[in-house]
Amino acid sequence: MRDRLGVEHALASQRLYTDGADLLWEVTDRDEDTRAEAKKLVVLRNGQYVFRKVVEDRLRGIQYAADGFAYSLVLPDYEVAIVIADPNINFGRPSFARNGMPVDVVVGQVHAGDPIDEVAADFRLSVDEVTEAVFRAERVG
Repeated sequence: MRDRLGVEHALASQRLYTDGADLLWEVTDRDEDTRAEAKKLVVLRNGQYVFRKVVEDRLRGIQYAADGFAYSLVLPDYEVAIVIADPNINFGRPSFARNGMPVDVVVGQVHAGDPIDEVAADFRLSVDEVTEAVFRAERVG
């Protein structure tokens, strides 16, 4: 990133996004005819531009602290549950935003044989949130 875009600390920049598949970097081009600045997105791993309007609905910003450094990211691909990665909560392990419980702990209870409705009640989550977390874990694992 330093060599390609001239950015010293890209992962701490508020110009960094994700669409759920790639890390994207926001660049600004000045249009000489209109003097307007067009904000474009570049895929970090290969430098290719993406159409912002195509990924806009999946675009996730990273939350930044007052010091300008990233501190939290809402993980993509969850439709019901809000799952975050925040180094101040469970050392950055994916956790439910609502109660801070690590996703792997909840999924582990279900895999150990506990009924989903009981696990949901134990962790103050909806049955749909627990079901989605188990489904996503099984797809990845």
